[in-house]
Parts: sequence; structure tokens; C-alpha cells
Amino acid sequence: MLYMFASGISKVTSALLSNAIGADNLPLARRFFRVIYCSSLASLLLIALCFYTTKSHIAAIFTSEDDIKDSAVNSLMIISFFVVFDGI
Repeated sequence: MLYMFASGISKVTSALLSNAIGADNLPLARRFFRVIYCSSLASLLLIALCFYTTKSHIAAIFTSEDDIKDSAVNSLMIISFFVVFDGI
């Protein structure tokens, strides 16, 4: 689910940039790229922050054993950083 947002944004970006470049409108393509890149980066950082701050609650949904929760929280901490880098 975390990667669906980045996948959708990349498809929209490809379509908009291809359309602008095909119409020989490079300033519009550059503007589209800047706006989409900045907004997707901000959105991915927000998703990663939410994921990072709720990692213990997410782990508690799936298990009640403390050892497994600790492992899951450590893994979720690492995964929350990958959300940003994978989306860009």
C-alpha cells in the first residue's frame, strides 16, 4: 500500500511530461517536473513520518508478544526510511 502512491504519481508524471514534450513545450514540462517532484517528495516524507511515528501501534495490531513487537518496530523503522527513497 505504501508504494501505490509513488507508483500512481510516477505514471501521472510520465503522462504529463510526455504530453508537454510532445507538444514541444519544454518550459511547461520543466514546470510540471518541479511541481510534481516537490509535491511527491513532501507527500512521501509525510507518509514516512506517519509510518515512523506509529510503528509501535502498527506492530501491536499484528501481535501481542513483546519480542516479536520489538523486531517488527525495528523493521518498520527501517522501512519508513525506504518509503521516501523508493518513491523518488
